[in-house]
Amino acid sequence: MFGTSLALSQNRLVVGSLSGRADSVVVFNVPDGELRFKETQSLTARAKNFGASVATSGDLVLVGAYDTLDATSGTVFVFSMEDELTLTQELSPSEHALSFGSSVAVSNNVIVVGADAFPSSSSVGSVHIFETMDGSFTETDK
Repeated sequence: MFGTSLALSQNRLVVGSLSGRADSVVVFNVPDGELRFKETQSLTARAKNFGASVATSGDLVLVGAYDTLDATSGTVFVFSMEDELTLTQELSPSEHALSFGSSVAVSNNVIVVGADAFPSSSSVGSVHIFETMDGSFTETDK
């Protein structure tokens, strides 16, 4: 469904869409002097549940993709936005995390990724902190 997840920063809007078959993310920008968002780029699924969570700050756009059936396969895709979105890094947890990528946030040089637990699971959720070091993000805390 279009609008599964939303992120807004300055003049950029990122919208996640989960449909079960063709998950995607659409990025909109507001051109200078205009009052409405215009589609900039559409990203198609790179993993199951691609777009379940999104975040944006500065030139970064993050897209979370968790897999509820395989707790080790969650990923957060880090894109850089210059003229167009370019995939720069894929983040994964340093150890087992149920539904890694179910939520994401970014501010300055810090990315925070949620890995939630479901009621049918005895696992407790976790939060993973990634910080930039020499241009790439590394997990620094959990």
